[in-house]
Amino acid sequence: MACEFDDLFNLNYCGEMSPYDPTQFLHAMWGSSKHLSGYEQQDAHEFLISILGQIHTDLGGSTFACKCPVHSSFTGVLQSDVTCLACGNVNASFDPFMDVSLDILTSSNDSGFILDPNTASLSLHECFHMFTHAERLSSNTYICATCNHTYQEATKQLSIRKAPQILTIHLKRFEHSLNTVKIDTFMEFPLEFSIF
Repeated sequence: MACEFDDLFNLNYCGEMSPYDPTQFLHAMWGSSKHLSGYEQQDAHEFLISILGQIHTDLGGSTFACKCPVHSSFTGVLQSDVTCLACGNVNASFDPFMDVSLDILTSSNDSGFILDPNTASLSLHECFHMFTHAERLSSNTYICATCNHTYQEATKQLSIRKAPQILTIHLKRFEHSLNTVKIDTFMEFPLEFSIF
């Protein structure tokens, strides 16, 4: 896959104006990621993650901490802070990530965000605001170490501790309830964007 990806970029940027088709690249992808071959429907996000994973493997990468081109370009660190509402203790954990999956709001929820899917538009800033908004955990899910290991009410808040050089954003465009519905809300993408 790494060689096919290199060939794909060479063909794309060689300066020739004739069209090309990435059939060899696609064939190599199907050979290395069997779940993408066949007739099942897959989305672009799944395809990208499979490509990056295969290139990482082909280049001899081992963990998220490796220095391969995939992880040095696409990996960031996500921070999760759980705050005990009884004593104020904050428990922070850190996890590597290669993409951020953002919800597209379609109705009211417990965080107070509301969007009318028929008339409203939504910005990337609003999606990130919801992603990083503190959410209240139910009272029987968090055991606080400083409150004698008892269940306490708490909040959980995500933030990006270290941003990757290339931030991959996955918009969750399907709402799964009784029926799966595609969300057609208009999304605004700014020319400049800060996640901090």
